[in-house]
Amino acid sequence: MQRLSIILMAVLFGLSYEASAQDMPPDVQVSFSIEASNFKENLPRLAVTEKNLTAFIAQQCADHFPFVQWRMAELINLIEGKSNSALSFVLAEENAVPLPRIVLTIQGVIEGQKIKLPEIAPVIIYQSFDLDRPTHDPDKLSIKIQPIVRDLFISDVFQKDLYDGFLRSIPLASHIVVIKDEKRIIIPVRWETLRIGEESVLKVVFTVKASDGQKQEGLMKLTFLHKRWREPNPGSVMGAIHGFEFAPITIEGPGWHENIPAIFAGEVGSKVYMDTYIEKIILHTEGDLVTSPQ
Repeated sequence: MQRLSIILMAVLFGLSYEASAQDMPPDVQVSFSIEASNFKENLPRLAVTEKNLTAFIAQQCADHFPFVQWRMAELINLIEGKSNSALSFVLAEENAVPLPRIVLTIQGVIEGQKIKLPEIAPVIIYQSFDLDRPTHDPDKLSIKIQPIVRDLFISDVFQKDLYDGFLRSIPLASHIVVIKDEKRIIIPVRWETLRIGEESVLKVVFTVKASDGQKQEGLMKLTFLHKRWREPNPGSVMGAIHGFEFAPITIEGPGWHENIPAIFAGEVGSKVYMDTYIEKIILHTEGDLVTSPQ
């Protein structure tokens, strides 16, 4: 009866009972704030405008980088175990003549540490010579900012810079499972939530603690990623080794070594990162048509 109650609760809250033994992708807090003084001091419905633009930006993030859970900043505060990664969009001002330039800056935090995004330059919203600035009109400001943000996210250059400078450094999982007989590695994160194509590459950075207390670091890359259908960890991401470094073992390209299960049988700390992301497009059949969810 208790087991049934747990399953019913999972259904009610939109969760999968299968996922109970799996990790969810990490949360990334998204926020938009207005710091430019003329706007901050004069704009009506300031908090509502910031909230609405935060929601818009969070949706852009989710549409283009779905392998993490993008959440609005205020929602994060309601979740136990708050996110320690964040992406902040700030409407700021830069000194210029005759008026300050109004720019959109982007700042990142990973595992509680601020990181620099030098490749992502501030985006100009209003030039210094733009005198018509809707400092008292939140609707006009939103109409101005939304297409700029949308164009930013469809830019290949911006996507690459954000991915390389920010997303590749966010841990997706903190442990792995080695399947000796199948020569495969399981990442206990739900396959559907990552929307990860099999040609993507995951990077596993691990530290092994020996019996004498000495630590040794290693690196492993996984590809041929797909959903695991059977125990252990059904529904998780599973991949094959495509590079392994842990002295004296070195594997270049696809391969396996008989000592790998023993390496991970001891005290090991692991972090899994997205190294190369290719989104999995799931096709749906509608009559005679094949469509994608996009």
